[in-house]
Amino acid sequence: MHLTIESIGAGKVKPSRIVLWLDEFEALERLPRGLKRASRRGLEIRNCENLGPHKKYYPYVSEAVHETSTVLVTADDDVLYPRGWMSDLSDAHSQWPNDVLCFRAHRIRLANDGIAPYLEWGRESSTVASHTVFATGVSGVLYPSEMVRQLRAAGRAFDPVARSTDDIWLHRVALRSGIKARQVVAPARLFLSIPSTNRVQLASDNVAGGKNDAIISELYEPSDVRTIQNEIRS
Repeated sequence: MHLTIESIGAGKVKPSRIVLWLDEFEALERLPRGLKRASRRGLEIRNCENLGPHKKYYPYVSEAVHETSTVLVTADDDVLYPRGWMSDLSDAHSQWPNDVLCFRAHRIRLANDGIAPYLEWGRESSTVASHTVFATGVSGVLYPSEMVRQLRAAGRAFDPVARSTDDIWLHRVALRSGIKARQVVAPARLFLSIPSTNRVQLASDNVAGGKNDAIISELYEPSDVRTIQNEIRS
């Protein structure tokens, strides 16, 4: 985990804060040397409830009540981010301040007047903003201030339906808030990752196991599908 944090800190553009959320309350008493070193250099290590993948954004948005202009960037804890990662997101935000921005996305497809199975979605190949662009968190995502406010307003409605996946919930909140997503480069980028048992397990359950499709069918209402349909037709 400390390697991910070091890679972010070594970027051309530094974030104003780096917060690591841990759901193991005893972990603060036995931090490895790499994280202790990073904390001495400014890393904030905070405890939170075990919210699965939602803990990388929800604890922050729920407490950032007075930060009305906050832009939030999330990063997975097992990826090595290149030096231009944050600067590319920052430059893209300057150009498109209202969009959710990412380096890797899927393109939502429809079938039989509904959303097609997740495994049939295509990889995004453009930099055009759309409600059909489905940002994936692995390569990092920037959320504009309006999205931060919408996530705070939505609260914990992801629980229990979407507890195991944040990407689907985040897209649905954006969709209903009129916020589009945009991949900042084409083709998509998948950065070097550190082997992670948790990632393999989540992919197995959510993607290959069909859990994503069950969650999508429960979260997305006919009005959501119509919004996506209208986007495709326009």
